[in-house]
Amino acid sequence: MASARRPLRVGIYGPFGWGNLGDAAIQEAMLANLRRRHPDAEVLAFSLNPRDTEKIHAIESHPIERGWKSRNPLGDFLRELRFLWRAKRRLEGLDLFIISGGGQIADFWGGPFYHPYNLLKWVGCARLAGCRVPVLSVGAGPIQYRLSAFFLQLTLRMSHLRSYRDRQSHELLSKWGFCRQDPVVPDLAFSFPVADRGIPRPAPAPGEPPLVGVGVMAYCHPTPGVWPDHDPRRYRRYLDQQVTLVRGLVREGCRVQLLMTQIRSDRYAFDDLVEILSRDEGGLPSAVRAEPTESLDHALAQIARCDVVVASRLHGVILSFLLHRPVLALSYQQKVDAVVEQFGQEEFRCDIDATTGEELVETVRKLLECRARVGEEIRIVAEKHAQDLERQYDRVFGSEEGGR
Repeated sequence: MASARRPLRVGIYGPFGWGNLGDAAIQEAMLANLRRRHPDAEVLAFSLNPRDTEKIHAIESHPIERGWKSRNPLGDFLRELRFLWRAKRRLEGLDLFIISGGGQIADFWGGPFYHPYNLLKWVGCARLAGCRVPVLSVGAGPIQYRLSAFFLQLTLRMSHLRSYRDRQSHELLSKWGFCRQDPVVPDLAFSFPVADRGIPRPAPAPGEPPLVGVGVMAYCHPTPGVWPDHDPRRYRRYLDQQVTLVRGLVREGCRVQLLMTQIRSDRYAFDDLVEILSRDEGGLPSAVRAEPTESLDHALAQIARCDVVVASRLHGVILSFLLHRPVLALSYQQKVDAVVEQFGQEEFRCDIDATTGEELVETVRKLLECRARVGEEIRIVAEKHAQDLERQYDRVFGSEEGGR
């Protein structure tokens, strides 16, 4: 009698945790597509916040970096060596160690010794432990330091399979030569199983004013750890822009739903915006819904109720496109421009620093007028993205050996 094949053992790596709902959508999509192909797969996560990861995704999770550093360089070096030894031991016996989407090929947060170094050490340990290492649908850039580029180049060279979520990421990395033949495969969030989650998509009542979702972001907020660049003047200008946008939409007869896709950091801006809007008439205007987003499913339900969405964060745009919602993308970085370009929606993209609140109101008006056509355009591209991701999952998980 043939022996039963053991379950596939998979490690999923990413900087998820700390309230980023885009990262949560990516990992939920990865898990759903893995389990659809291998229901008995054993999965470990490696994240910035293991407790949060275990709570949200219900899988065992381990930290990707040491949480405490001293002023003793030799002591830190020895502790890091011990951490790396333990990391390799945890990885032994895994078939796959997946770098699971997100903007990980960058040093925007923390410089060379954050994402770049963490990726290098874990992929190196995975190779020593005998794992296959796919790097799937990652975003690249900005890469500001030579040391970051060195770390990231070594990391990608050690991987067995690579794909990038947009053309711009691929072009940035193609200068390294060995990346030129790698494919562009969309952001993993486009494979999120919306149908399985029972997200309601209510039809608006006849004669009901349009509902505009406004995604709030703690852009350049001065609090340490909230945004990489602390610039109180730019934050205040952004907040003034959002206040003008919301007030203008209300005057136009629209209802407004405030949204968040980073439920920890963006709460600073959310609360500031609500406080300013509440000064108008001694309270928040009745046309404005300001229920703080609590989870990924909650965010999806909020977006699904909207007719159109104004979004700044990348996954505010992506989750709206996933639900076939027209978006005015208020862009602060190339990655936002990239996904807007994929969907052919450049007409409804504005620069976050160069657009006034009044101009945003006018653009939302235009978007509302053609929302049926734009929604259909988005649906077509979103479905193609899902098909492209299906083929990538089949390549990684679909064989009988499941990537072993």
